[in-house]
Amino acid sequence: MGTPLACLFTCVALAAGSAPPQDPPSKPLRCRTVEYVEASEKTLDKDGPGPEAATMEKAETKLIASFDARRLAVQSGGVLQVWDFESGVVRTIDRAAGTYAEVSVLSEVAFVQIEMRNRVGLRGVLQSAKIELADEWSPFDLSVQFGWQAKGDDVALDRAEEGGEVRVSRAGQVVTSWKLSDHDLDDSQRAMFCRLLQRQAHLHPRAIAALADSGRLPSELVFRWRSPGMQATTRWHLAGVRDDEWPGSTEGLTRTFGEGPLGRIARMVCTPDAGAVPERLSAERFAELAEAASKERRFGDAALLLLENGLTTGEQAPLLRRLAANADAKEQLGRFLRPIGLANEDPDEALALFDALDRSKLSRPAFVDVFRVNALRQKGKVDEARDLMLATLEVLPWITMAYKDLGDLYFAAFETGHAWTAWELGRRIAPGHECWKALEDYEKKLRREFAERL
Repeated sequence: MGTPLACLFTCVALAAGSAPPQDPPSKPLRCRTVEYVEASEKTLDKDGPGPEAATMEKAETKLIASFDARRLAVQSGGVLQVWDFESGVVRTIDRAAGTYAEVSVLSEVAFVQIEMRNRVGLRGVLQSAKIELADEWSPFDLSVQFGWQAKGDDVALDRAEEGGEVRVSRAGQVVTSWKLSDHDLDDSQRAMFCRLLQRQAHLHPRAIAALADSGRLPSELVFRWRSPGMQATTRWHLAGVRDDEWPGSTEGLTRTFGEGPLGRIARMVCTPDAGAVPERLSAERFAELAEAASKERRFGDAALLLLENGLTTGEQAPLLRRLAANADAKEQLGRFLRPIGLANEDPDEALALFDALDRSKLSRPAFVDVFRVNALRQKGKVDEARDLMLATLEVLPWITMAYKDLGDLYFAAFETGHAWTAWELGRRIAPGHECWKALEDYEKKLRREFAERL
């Protein structure tokens, strides 16, 4: 609302027959958009057993990529994938549905790190067992597949240029070749084009660097790559270049977390005022409930309430120390706290004790399962542990440290996208909780190691 003085000036302007001053319309953000026709040929089961012939698959698609200083967008069918490196997220936009999904870009590089390490490790195990491996198991091929230098990849690459075509070879075999267009790329565009190649092509990282150093878009790009049981040749042909409006805006779209328990939990955390969302208790409220339970001699219930407060808010309640010193409370506390203490060192005994607990007088009986999850994980029952944690969080969605554990369970199963979603939800609840310190250190390490991919 304007001040009286501003209103006076507006009235004078209108009386003089001129329109009031208007803010200039915001200019749409511009970006470079490139279109490539991608044609690929894959030979499958090249080294497979039996007399069956290898099969050939051919496909042709259009690759549309847009990029500006710190963002990359790739259109595939009706879905747009956006890497916003400034914000540190990857978004999948479905305009027909009016929705977008979002996850930390670190989940993507973590998956690359894990997958490459696992494959190098598996190769070493197979070699130690004297199992003959196909050439496709080499660290060089792993570097090509992921566009990132694999451990043990020390292959020398040769570069030759003839008739405007650059060829990159390994042991006399051309693995990548390109011809350059007249379309220049500035420094930031080159950086984003590198990130496009890392994600959408299969080039050795040294070939990516050499192509980027040219400072121009390739008009033709051919790359050959292989993995166990498959080899492929892909060709990109430049079909168009234009300056365009940035296609990756989420204005007017609704963020979605998918179906299933994690999606339901995410919607509760992100919309806490919606109907049927369980109440989020403060540290003070936890203390009040625990004090009331203690007065009613429900000492085990009081202890669990105070433990939940600690896992949720990070605050330690003095009442818990008083309970531990209370001789009358000793038997009840032991009944509940003993299986919690045994969950890591003797998970079978812990699970038996958890099963024997009478939860009927507990204020929040589902909380016990947060600790039961630890026992299941120690027994190697990762899927069962994850499902139990999800079920617990659907009932009690505000336990900060449970999201740390849930993310760890997803991470152990190589589901890095779900892991970072779980960690995001927990950090929304209590971003300063001490349980995030190790994760933050790991994220800093990823940013350092993968700086040229982020």
